[in-house]
Amino acid sequence: MKNSQFSKIMKVPPGSGGGKKWTTLEHNGVIFPPPYKPHGVKMLYNGKPIDLTPEQEEVATMFAVMKDTDYAAKPTFIDNFFTDWRKVLGKNHIIKNFELCDFTPIYEWHLREKERKKQMTTEEKKTLREDKLKQEEKYMWAVVDGVKEKVGNFRVEPPGLFRGRGEHPKMGKLKRRILPSDITINIGKGAPVPECPIPGESWKEVKHDNTVTWLAFWNDPINPKDFKYVFLAASSSLKGQSDKEKYEKSRKLKGHIQRIRENYTKDFKNKDVTRRQIAVATYLIDKLALRAGNEKVHPTGICLMAMSDAPIYYTVFEYISDVSVGNLVSYLWKLLSCKTELVCLLLYDLFCIGTSNTRIIKNIVAPRPL
Repeated sequence: MKNSQFSKIMKVPPGSGGGKKWTTLEHNGVIFPPPYKPHGVKMLYNGKPIDLTPEQEEVATMFAVMKDTDYAAKPTFIDNFFTDWRKVLGKNHIIKNFELCDFTPIYEWHLREKERKKQMTTEEKKTLREDKLKQEEKYMWAVVDGVKEKVGNFRVEPPGLFRGRGEHPKMGKLKRRILPSDITINIGKGAPVPECPIPGESWKEVKHDNTVTWLAFWNDPINPKDFKYVFLAASSSLKGQSDKEKYEKSRKLKGHIQRIRENYTKDFKNKDVTRRQIAVATYLIDKLALRAGNEKVHPTGICLMAMSDAPIYYTVFEYISDVSVGNLVSYLWKLLSCKTELVCLLLYDLFCIGTSNTRIIKNIVAPRPL
């Protein structure tokens, strides 16, 4: 699940930035999803009602409410869900076989709850919205150098089953509940540390780093090497300065484009296979406005394209029978030598592995170096 209201995922580990970004910084931390409220509806196992603890019931409900989605029928989703749920159930629990599980009672409870919410009056819905806004109001703002700025993504994402994009290999895995002990807070020295909203809990760490612009971060529960950050909103002055620097870098790039194109064209013939692949990748980024991509399965970038993302279509020429194959090959090589696009296409084809949609382009060059 990807939603801009929640924290932003990045692969860059937290650390000092490139110079002082602010002098004073105050904020109220992050808002956590409400604690789970057990509904007490029992699922069936081998036709019999089963007692579950609130924690076990919560994960079962995550799957049950998805019964009418495509995910609930995908083997990868089911396998990952059941593997993680078994860890919550414990090795001595009676539930051992997914095929004997019947989540229908919980699903029917879910449908009744949806219908109940639909039947709420306009006034009731308005009251709920106002109550939610009151709870969130203090988290929506930070004070940077005495100026009140809006926070962009102050909500911690609720626990759930990971979906991902496309046929993600981790779909169905449990996104555990994030606690204050997972979260590092960044705030100005001397400013009051945000109050921990969960009794008995405390923040993992409190930093006072004025060379970065993030307000809080924690490790992503699905990909622990990724980091989820809380930043100021896009309309903030700090974010505007960051965007300005990016645009300035793009403006400077304009003066180097011709040299870059000459270099990658020359590197099509480089003896070093890595240099050749960088040349092909740079060409495709230049001509097709693609991006390098990253280690995630989706969205796809140059470095992780599947064969189905970039199929190669060939035109078959009929030629007179008395023209030798040798002459034809010679002619084609002459054509290739003067056509950058055709040279790049030939090299691109050579870098591809296999013919199925599941095989990716040979990843000699990783996204970060590219």
